[in-house]
Formats: sequence, C-alpha cells, structure tokens
Amino acid sequence: MSMTVQATELIIDRLILLITYFTVIPIIGYFRALIAEKMGDDTPKQLGFLTLNPMEHVSFFWLAVMMLGLVPFGFGRYIPINPHNFYGKWRSLKMVVAYLSDAFASVVMAVIALFCFILFFGANPYEFLLKFAHAHTAAYYSQYAITSSFAIVAALLLRNIVFFNSMLAGFNTIVNLFYAGFFYFYTSKRNALSGGDHIQWSMLIGPIIVLILFVDVVQAAIIRLIITLGMWFWHMISLVS
Repeated sequence: MSMTVQATELIIDRLILLITYFTVIPIIGYFRALIAEKMGDDTPKQLGFLTLNPMEHVSFFWLAVMMLGLVPFGFGRYIPINPHNFYGKWRSLKMVVAYLSDAFASVVMAVIALFCFILFFGANPYEFLLKFAHAHTAAYYSQYAITSSFAIVAALLLRNIVFFNSMLAGFNTIVNLFYAGFFYFYTSKRNALSGGDHIQWSMLIGPIIVLILFVDVVQAAIIRLIITLGMWFWHMISLVS
C-alpha cells in the first residue's frame, strides 16, 4: 500500500525536526559549558557537557515528546551552573553572561540560518517564515527557484532552525535571568544559599510564574530582532545584486 501524501509530509516534518534537534542542542549545550568555564565555573565541564557529542546533551524525554507531535521544539539536558564559583569585581556580570549564554547561542544560530536562506534563495524573511511552516506549503513555493526536493528540504531545515532557536531563546532568556538574579541574591554577602524548602519551592515555582507573565513578550521581541537583522541582510543582498 502506498503512503498517503499526509503521511509522507508528516514523516518529512518529523525527520527535519529530529535533524534540527540533534544539530542545535549539542551546540547550545557546548556553548553554555564553554562560557561557564570562561567565567570561572567548571561544573558543566566536570559533568561532561563541554563536548559536541549529541548523546551528552540530548534529553530523551523531550525527544519523545517532540516525535509524538506534542510540542514543536524541545530542550536538551539541563546544564547546571554553580553560582558559588563566580568571583571578583564583575561577579554579577559573569553570572548573567554564563546563564544567558545558551539564549545568545540560539539567537546567533537563528540569525545564521535566516541569512543562509536569504543568501541561497533570495527570499524575503517574512515570506520565508510564513511559507515554510510545513512541507506541503513549501512544495508550492517556487517563487524563489525552490524547485527540487533537496532545495525544499534544505529550506524547511533552515526555517526549522530559525523557529526552534527562537523558541528556545525566549524560554531560556526568561528562566536563566530568573536563576541568575535568584542565585546572585542568595549567594551575595551574607546570604548563603541553603537547601531550605522555601529555596527549593522558589526555584521550582519562580520560573513558571515568570514564564507565564513574560514568555510571549520576550519571544516576540526575539523574533522581531531576528527578522529585523534578516531584513537588513536581505536589503544588503538586493543592493549588491
């Protein structure tokens, strides 16, 4: 029995999502571990996260959730940072840099993927994100010489990398800013970080609250930034050509 068009499109979408996950997550995890070490905390390195080996970064829970179609993106394994390992005059800045390193890596990867699409296909960034949501919409998008199956898959992969990283950047920015501020407060001066129940509950509930309040605003701002940079690059390419 031949496969239906819908089944084929679903398989293509899942494969592209899988490739995106195994490409993006190791880079984000490695970069977070690297920046943490540069800022003074070697905890991620000691735990084996200072590597591009996907198996050290992949979360099989999130992988399963994605493949079941419950969410359009997923997280890697959590990489802990020890706030006690940041010292010196610029301690607070080091903490912020370390905690936001994964969000920064996501934004950079999203911008690079968008630039690659514009460079290869010459498409307007707005149309790119709108038209390449799924395989069936990309297949009929021949305006920019995307006529082969390989070109369609490449375009879908680039679009997925932009979207995937945009979502991760929004979530990671909010959660990590909360943790950076939280740990800075409880580890500064005489406020030693303890294992009391109120600390554990704050660490659990706090990120959920700030996500509910700010995730839409932050993600919209990140996507706007990425699109703005993409439009600038598109105009530059248009002028040169």
